[in-house]
Amino acid sequence: MGPQYRSAIFFRDEADKALALEVKTEVTEAKIWPNPIVTTLEPLATFFVAEDYHQDYFARFEKASPAERMKFNAGYCSAVVAPKVLEFRRKFATRLKSGS
Repeated sequence: MGPQYRSAIFFRDEADKALALEVKTEVTEAKIWPNPIVTTLEPLATFFVAEDYHQDYFARFEKASPAERMKFNAGYCSAVVAPKVLEFRRKFATRLKSGS
């Protein structure tokens, strides 16, 4: 709970905002998930680079061995994030870059 755990897209300009809204609408209309997408679109104000251990977090989780996954928030990644990512990849496979 709390704003630090929300999903958000931060846009630099109106073109970024329009693209983000277009993709969000497309994914919403695809009805991949039963609940509404709650990701917010917000103007980029101040940006702070997160610590290294936050970078590419889920990608590193997917590639990790079971022992390495113990260092991650493995329960959340396995139960919440992974099913959503897999369903998105299945639905939009033709639009993803190779290796995604």
